[in-house]
Amino acid sequence: MTDIQKFYADVQRILKHDRAEHSDTDGIRTSTAITCLFEKEITGLGSIPRETALYWLHRYIEQSPELESEPTASHIDWLAGALSLLQGDTEGTEVFTAEDWKELKDIVNYEAEVIPLETLSQLMSIFLAHGVI
Repeated sequence: MTDIQKFYADVQRILKHDRAEHSDTDGIRTSTAITCLFEKEITGLGSIPRETALYWLHRYIEQSPELESEPTASHIDWLAGALSLLQGDTEGTEVFTAEDWKELKDIVNYEAEVIPLETLSQLMSIFLAHGVI
């Protein structure tokens, strides 16, 4: 099982647990639990995982016209793509908009001094390939 597959499986467990524990559907509560999972999946990158998760929460979840349906499958795919990106891969990143790419690059740039050089180089190469540098 890859890290991304494990992430999807863990997200499904969170969704199942939330439905079992609460009679109401609260997209913010569920999505916040998923952001905590996302942050734990990535180590050694300073506040990048947290800032990425907050961007996702504010940009996609809190702005949703159907908050009770959040997180949608496409929004979970977005976060899985971000996990892949921060691991130096591009699997699943096709869901990112130009604005997403710019924001993710800015998040990484802000924390560049705490990222291992090899990881920073991988991320910058990916950003360059997507035209945001």
